[in-house]
Amino acid sequence: GAWDLFRVQLVALLRKNWVLKKRAPVTTAVEIFLPVIFMCLLVFGFELSEVEVFPAGVYNGRYLNGTALASAFGVAGAGAGTGAGFGTSTSVDDLLNVRGSLDAILNGPLPVPSLAQYVGIHRLTRGLTSSVENELLSQNRFGRLFGNILTLGTVHLSPDVPAVRALEGYLEAEADAPQDFKVRVHAGEEAAVDAILGNPGEQTWALVHFDALEPCAVDYVIRVNYTTIPNTWSRVRFVARGLDTEYQKYWLSGVLTLQRALHGFLLHLADPAAAARIEKGERPLGPADAGEPLANAPYVPMPTAAYSQNIFYRAVGYLLGFFKAIALMYPVSQLTRAVVEEKELRLRQTMLSMGLGYPALIASWLLTALVQFTATALLVTVVMCATFLANSDPLLVFIFVEAFLVSTISLALLLSTAFSRAKLAAVAAPMLYVGLVVPKFAWFTTDRNESAGAKLATSLLSPSAFAFGADFLADYEYAEVGVTWANAGSEPFSFAAVIWVMLFDAAWYLALAVYLDQTLPTQFGAPRHPLYCLPEGARAAVAAVLPRCCGGDALAA
Repeated sequence: GAWDLFRVQLVALLRKNWVLKKRAPVTTAVEIFLPVIFMCLLVFGFELSEVEVFPAGVYNGRYLNGTALASAFGVAGAGAGTGAGFGTSTSVDDLLNVRGSLDAILNGPLPVPSLAQYVGIHRLTRGLTSSVENELLSQNRFGRLFGNILTLGTVHLSPDVPAVRALEGYLEAEADAPQDFKVRVHAGEEAAVDAILGNPGEQTWALVHFDALEPCAVDYVIRVNYTTIPNTWSRVRFVARGLDTEYQKYWLSGVLTLQRALHGFLLHLADPAAAARIEKGERPLGPADAGEPLANAPYVPMPTAAYSQNIFYRAVGYLLGFFKAIALMYPVSQLTRAVVEEKELRLRQTMLSMGLGYPALIASWLLTALVQFTATALLVTVVMCATFLANSDPLLVFIFVEAFLVSTISLALLLSTAFSRAKLAAVAAPMLYVGLVVPKFAWFTTDRNESAGAKLATSLLSPSAFAFGADFLADYEYAEVGVTWANAGSEPFSFAAVIWVMLFDAAWYLALAVYLDQTLPTQFGAPRHPLYCLPEGARAAVAAVLPRCCGGDALAA
């Protein structure tokens, strides 16, 4: 029967491939062990790296230290505590030293500054030259932390109703700095956004939009530049260790200050006399922050346990996927060359013309490469899990590596369809293969769970998918957690999702390789009909609906 014929042909082809492998033992050994050698180089770097040990941290004993604050702002040469601020002679290095001095303050209990206090902090930076300010803003971390303090843009309000006009007057009075603090009112939220985007020369602090502003109904939203506040794509960062200072962005960006000012204004609505003034568009009178909880409530970080971290994962971890792709260049080159060489020497056409079935031919290449690549996956897994992936589950790591290598086999077969010369394929295919890692780095600065759909789409390129998975391994090992069955699928864009996508990649690469191998024009035999995989009736129906400009007549032939 057909199955018996397939089995006989497959065994014969596997024997042929085995003989070819035995005739080149050095090449075969290099194909299997070269990725392992590359992993050993990473192990060497891991052994040279140092482990940093951090003690337990308790932060409720630290208080706002006036001496430290005066020292931090004393770099201007005007004397600590004079309030003179930064002078034109202040350098970027001076301000980076200020950032270090402020850590002792920012990591302890912090009260929420009032609007006047926040604007006052901005006044300290007015003496900076534009070149120093631009250099600070260009530095990713410093610019994100202190961008609003350095530039202090306009606060935009909407909609344009009397109560919002009253808020405008209230904020201007609280800031008491007409030269530094500006408020604009817009007809609606869309109009405010259009005005902000249409005037890029004017810095924006925030947009505050009210859906309701009445004594018994208040509903508002504060919109700020997303780079100035913590990323909220993940509700819990369970792999984080030590004090995560991202929360400080709420203080430094002025979001809490704006909330304090808004709540101070809204509490006046509880007073009938003040509410009547607000309804007329007049700012309320009386003390600010009357009864506002944020006025006298500092926030304090939770204690952190002692932990240790190896900087190897931060220094090299994000390059693990790229490094692995380079390690597979030679095996990919040899597999692609062997497939193309069989076509170039007319061996395939000869075997097919003598009755060899095409499925047996493809299956023989798949199984031969699968045995070889599985041996590589086992060795690589042993090396990694015995060294720098000690906290991760070995079986899960093996499945991850094996899924990548299986997709690599299908990808090599797909690449082989584009070549008719073996030497050219041996050089170009591995370069194309490594190039498929590059799209992953388009998401280098994003949060792991941000743009999950786009990252899954990028993972349709299996080298990029492997690089995403390698980032999970590095991050989890850095946190001394490791990737396990319990956390592999715990995030919207997860380690388990990467494995499933790579298995899907293997399937669609193989299907596309088989299709292109039989339909692309080639000097080795006549190509099959573009719609050969459809029944004859369906083929005619599809060809009939295609426009003539797309070759409908040719497809129907």
